[in-house]
Amino acid sequence: MYKPVLGDGVPRLRPISMTDAPAHRAGEDAELVRWPSGRPGTPASVRAYIGRAIAH
Repeated sequence: MYKPVLGDGVPRLRPISMTDAPAHRAGEDAELVRWPSGRPGTPASVRAYIGRAIAH
């Protein structure tokens, strides 16, 4: 399946993948945890979130 990479020469955007799970968890801070779920993500919950994002 073709997955486009969008960019303008500076930042590049690509579709999320399961390999992003560790970085997603590492980037959680108090505000991020507070609003979406109210608790820090676990490895399993982050993989589930990414799986749902990929499915849509």
